[in-house]
Amino acid sequence: MIIASSVAVVVIVLLYVLLIRQADLPYIEPLSPVAHLDERKAAIFENIRDSNFEFLMGKLSAEDYQQTKNDLQKELADVNAEIESVLAGLEPAEAAQWSGKRKASGKQASVPVANAGAALVCPHCSARFARPMRFCGECGKPMEGEAQ
Repeated sequence: MIIASSVAVVVIVLLYVLLIRQADLPYIEPLSPVAHLDERKAAIFENIRDSNFEFLMGKLSAEDYQQTKNDLQKELADVNAEIESVLAGLEPAEAAQWSGKRKASGKQASVPVANAGAALVCPHCSARFARPMRFCGECGKPMEGEAQ
C-alpha cells in the first residue's frame, strides 16, 4: 500500500513537471542586482535620522553622536561604492536598464543641495532640503517663508 501510494505521488509529480509549459507560468520581474544594497542604504539613512533625533533630544552626547554619524557615513560610502561596482560589472545596456528602474522607483534618492532655493534652507540651523517643508527636519523649528 505504501509503495503504491509512493509510486502514485511520483507519477503525479512527473506528469505535473512534464506537462507544465514555461508559457503557462506567470512572469516574475527579476530582482535588481542592487536591490539588497538599496535596502541597506535606506536603513543607513534611517539610522542617521534616528541618531540625529536622539542627539537633539539629549539622549546622545556630542561625542557619541559624532562617532555614530561618522560610522554610518563610512558605511554609506561603502554601500554606494559597492552599488557602483556592481553596476559597473554589468553590460552597459543592463546597467542602464537597472539605473533607470532605480531612478523611476525613487530608490536612488539624492538631495540636490546645489539647486536648493533659499526657501529650502532652515534659517535656524542652515540645514538644506530637497523640497519645501513647514518645519525643519533637523532642528524642528518652523521654516520661515513657508505657507502655514
